Amino acid sequence: MVRTATARATTTSTGEEARLLETREVTPGRHLQTWTAPDIARSVQPGQYLYALAPRTPGLLLPAVPVSGFDRVGGTIRTLLAAARGPAAGLTALRAGETARLDGPSGRGFALDPRSRYLLVIADVEGFARVCSVVDEAVATGRQVTVLLGAPSVAEVYPSSLLPDEAEYVVATADGSLGHHGQVAALVPEYEAWA
Repeated sequence: MVRTATARATTTSTGEEARLLETREVTPGRHLQTWTAPDIARSVQPGQYLYALAPRTPGLLLPAVPVSGFDRVGGTIRTLLAAARGPAAGLTALRAGETARLDGPSGRGFALDPRSRYLLVIADVEGFARVCSVVDEAVATGRQVTVLLGAPSVAEVYPSSLLPDEAEYVVATADGSLGHHGQVAALVPEYEAWA
């Protein structure tokens, strides 16, 4: 029998109470949050996500929240969310010191091939949170990493401080306001032989 993660989160798990340590707006309407959640931090893998059991917007599905980073020793996790949009809006409304009930980690995560040394990561602004912890893991294990980010404009480009200093960060904006003018896919041929 196949059970979905949503069914597990709503029927068999009470999740972990996570305390919000800090919220920082990194681009207009998008917030990086740091949570104390030792059980989740111990078991999460790059690319996995959580379900926000509470607070949540009544009548909407449980929000799947990508884990954008974690510190196993410190027992903390980071999430990167759009404020006041969709079912995760309740999380972005919280202030430091308040708590949420988070269930997870869920999903498969990303496995890095042990033979790989050069990693090319491509994301848009919606997928950026899902790949941050992958970049952290790759750099921590001695790989060279280039991140290509596609965004509509400079206002939506995430700051490079969200990535390890060792990662190369290349931006393409649809309006040409920063980096390559056009789609991020146009940058791939320059890097695919390297990766």
